[in-house]
This record gives sequence, C-alpha cells and structure tokens, in this order.
Amino acid sequence: MKINCCFALLLFCITGFAQEEKPPGMGIKLNATAAAAVFDFPTLQLGIEKRMGKHLGLFAEAGYQLYKPRALDTVFVKTKGLKTNIELRRYLKEEPRGRKFYVGGALFYRSNTANDYTYDSLIHQNGIIKRLGKDAFWFKKRSFGVNVITGFDFLFKKWLQVELYGGIGIKRTMTKDFELQAARIGNKGNEDVIGSMLSRDNMRNGWGPNITLGARVGRLF
Repeated sequence: MKINCCFALLLFCITGFAQEEKPPGMGIKLNATAAAAVFDFPTLQLGIEKRMGKHLGLFAEAGYQLYKPRALDTVFVKTKGLKTNIELRRYLKEEPRGRKFYVGGALFYRSNTANDYTYDSLIHQNGIIKRLGKDAFWFKKRSFGVNVITGFDFLFKKWLQVELYGGIGIKRTMTKDFELQAARIGNKGNEDVIGSMLSRDNMRNGWGPNITLGARVGRLF
C-alpha cells in the first residue's frame, strides 16, 4: 500500500510539472557501477530518461543478474537477482561544457535469490578437539525503499552523457533462509561483502539506512 501511494504521488508530481516547456529529448544509460557491484549483487542495468522540460526529468532503470561473483561447492538454487529504480529529477543549474546539477527523489526495489554459507559455532569433538563447521544454505532477499538523489550529468559532443550520482535514504529488507542448520549467521560467503556485520537481524530484516553511489554512461537522442 505504501509503495502504491508513493508511485501515485510521483505521477502526480510529473503531471504537475510536465507542462513547463517542450521536452528536449530522451537518453539511454548503462549503469557501470551495478555491473561491478560488490555490496549486494551485480546486474546488467539499463535506464531511460525522459526530459519533460528544461528543468524536469523522469528516469527509470532496471537490471537483471546475469552472472554470480563466484561458484560455491553446494548449490541449492539458481542464482538470480533483479533491481528496479524510478527517479523524478529537477535540474537546478547548467554549467559550462554541458554539465548539469540535479536533485530528486527515487523509489527502488531489489530481489535476490542465491546460495551462501556460514560457519556454525564451535563444535566439540570428544570434549577436546574443536573445529568450525561450515553450513551451506540458500536465501531469498527483498528490499524496497526511497532515496534522496543528487548528481551531475555531463554532456560531451552533444550526445554522449556521463552521470555521477549519490544518494541516501531508508529501506526495508526481508530475508528468508532455507536449509540453514547453524544457530546464527556469522562470517558469511556471498550474500554481502560486509560479512558478519550484516548478520545482525536488524540489517537483514527490518528498516535501515540506505546509501547509493555510482556512475552511468549513455547517449542522448
């Protein structure tokens, strides 16, 4: 319900501002950062921006995971992931050489299914020898949220676009584990590079902060 309300508000803002000037064009962009993501999962991610006036733009982006960071010994499911993002942008000022500064708001959704592993607590053998037990499992992870976005859009040769962006916001994450035998998730494998810090329940499930940084390259038509 909250997501539907956010989309309705976004569409209302678009219709309210879209009449300011004649749309100057459309751009297609490749997210170079998403293809090499290490904090969640890599995706081949493409976006389309529709300029609805000199100062207003709507950007939509989607990406699918085509490869996994590394292979694991135990495989339960096929690794797959999806990222979507929609932004309403307001371009504030145009600098020399086609550089434009913008601010905006973004709604995003991510889903990821993958195999992983963790280490169980110490296992006592014969009361003397201790060893760490490796526990393979698989998980489904879903996240959605909202970001405040700011960035620069550089235009070269009147058609080549290079964009640098960053944002901060809030997200809700829902993670469900399968085939997990360990009492808790400790030092992990592929789910997140941050590792054991993300094993805390409030970071794998529930509300928390979200930070995004990246670069896009594309063409303006």
